[in-house]
Amino acid sequence: MAVPAHERRQARNDLAWAISVGGIGAIAFAALLLFTWNFATTLFLIFAGMLLGVALNAMTALLGRVIRLPHSLRLTVVCLVLASLLGVAAVGGGGCAVKLIGDYDDVIDRSVTTFYESTEEHFARLVIRAGTPDSKYAANVAFYEQAQARLSVIRLRAATSPRKQLLVAQVDLLSDSVEKLTSP
Repeated sequence: MAVPAHERRQARNDLAWAISVGGIGAIAFAALLLFTWNFATTLFLIFAGMLLGVALNAMTALLGRVIRLPHSLRLTVVCLVLASLLGVAAVGGGGCAVKLIGDYDDVIDRSVTTFYESTEEHFARLVIRAGTPDSKYAANVAFYEQAQARLSVIRLRAATSPRKQLLVAQVDLLSDSVEKLTSP
């Protein structure tokens, strides 16, 4: 059955309208995403302000159950209590910082770096000399003795510094690894 011309024209207009509305919707959605991305900080502050307002209102309502004062006075009391708690936390909390690890030690850092460099150079030489008498343990005893001595010095420095137990344990593991290289 043939479709009349005016219905075909109407169908084309409906299709064009749907495509136009879909395109405009997609562009509007992309613009909204771009706006949200660019103004995320501002939107977050607005949202945080609204949450703060709701929280203050709820605390004021709870205080209203205990004390019969006007809303504005209760809000003032809640704000003053929160400000004083925040002030106490800022002043008192700054003095009790917990340190779980010791301070940075430049000497240990340089010693470990030097140890790493010499070990890498030694193993690179061993790879090049693989299969030759120079790659055998007996030809490299001096290197292994030096490595153990360097690790001993690093461990001693770390052990005498406060809160360096983790570093001492790591140096002990490294020393055990070097020891395993020297055992037949």
